[in-house]
Amino acid sequence: MAEVKRVAVSTPFDLEHGPLFRAVVIPGQSHSHVVLTAHHIICDGWSIAILIRDLSRIYSSLIASAADSMDIPTRFTDFAKISSEYQGSKQADNDLRFWSDRLTKLPPSVDLPCDKPRPKTRTFDSGRLDLELPAHITQSFKKLAGECRASFFMSLVGSYHVLLWKICGDLPTAVFIPAAAQAGDGLFELVGHCVNTLPINCLPVADESFVSYLARVKTSMLDAYDHQKSTIGAILRRIHVERDSGRVPITPVLFNFDKKFDPRELCFGKAPSSYQSNPRLFEAFELFINITETDKTCVIECQFNSNLFSNDWIDSHLKSFATLLEAILLRPEAPISSLSWAPVSQLEEQYFEWNSQELASDEKTFLELFERISKDRPDNTAVVCGDDSRTYRDISLASNRWADYLIREGVRPGDFIGIGIERGIRLLEILLGILKCGACYVPIDPAFPPERIKYMMEHSGTPLLLKSEGSSARF
Repeated sequence: MAEVKRVAVSTPFDLEHGPLFRAVVIPGQSHSHVVLTAHHIICDGWSIAILIRDLSRIYSSLIASAADSMDIPTRFTDFAKISSEYQGSKQADNDLRFWSDRLTKLPPSVDLPCDKPRPKTRTFDSGRLDLELPAHITQSFKKLAGECRASFFMSLVGSYHVLLWKICGDLPTAVFIPAAAQAGDGLFELVGHCVNTLPINCLPVADESFVSYLARVKTSMLDAYDHQKSTIGAILRRIHVERDSGRVPITPVLFNFDKKFDPRELCFGKAPSSYQSNPRLFEAFELFINITETDKTCVIECQFNSNLFSNDWIDSHLKSFATLLEAILLRPEAPISSLSWAPVSQLEEQYFEWNSQELASDEKTFLELFERISKDRPDNTAVVCGDDSRTYRDISLASNRWADYLIREGVRPGDFIGIGIERGIRLLEILLGILKCGACYVPIDPAFPPERIKYMMEHSGTPLLLKSEGSSARF
């Protein structure tokens, strides 16, 4: 079965000759599988629900040897006519003006923190990881959303926006949400690709509570739905976003919610049935978060760009989202900035593993490690400062010269040497030279008054001060 599902999503469609919709039936003794695969150009999530519903009705009618009065299908030409009349209309211009005003302050694109080097051009290779939320989180969040007079989807969008804000800082970020044009135009039985992606940008405020923030998210999403007929292409042309071959414009994140199927729409005769989405091998967005509702809870499906993110990164990301949801439930009135989002396992890694004092080398001191690297990779760049740079060989030789100078000036192991030189490559060379002759350095700001410098030198027992201007030393 796994191989059939893999072949279904890896076999290309022939856009010129078709077909653009495929169905594979895998019969079994106790149960059978039906794998439906469609190109997105002819089908969207709304359409899949219609197809499955109609398939179950036809199957049930055939089993019962009864005629089924199917609804008259809506023609795609009807939708095309409505869309054509909308283009160039006053409403279309008003919608685009709304999006232009809303998206003016957003950067043309956002770089999510990833754990792989970002290529110069976009790639589409994809993987998927899922995380099932505990049932109590799902039920409690639905209750919280209801108390705030918001939908469950709005509360999830707001929560994920908070997570992005915590990850990306105060950088303005948005999240795309899909809107089915079938519902907006009253064509509820239409099958086709009619989805528009709406950018939702509602930046959280640190001292704001989630309850207060959710009210703003609700308003933002309702306003977006009022102007949902604008296509993303028309929006991008209106706001004149500078295109980048390596970035998704506006935001690389799509967030969606799939309600569970009505049991009556999955009724294939008397046989029990269930529905699962098949992970894709390619994805247009860097992150596609799809919340799928089940009988008791929700599953977070994350389709991700595998050239940017590893499985470990995505796993941690999903767990962070679940942790944040639980933190919101515990303290919905607390400031957003105080809500925890890091899983316990991640905190333990940061507190203990990242702060470990053990060196992964045989050297016991920094100087020993530096000298070994200088010997093994002498021509590698060791430091960059502005337009200037030095190799490990350069730094090692320069620090040797400084150590030799200090020794000739009478510096002995254990002495304290005052250092009052601006930050730069020369400062690094001098510091290494001080360590190489066995001495210690006392950082002294060159801008300090002479009395303050004298006081620091006397109380630290510093016999020598190296500084940038004037004489290079003072006893």
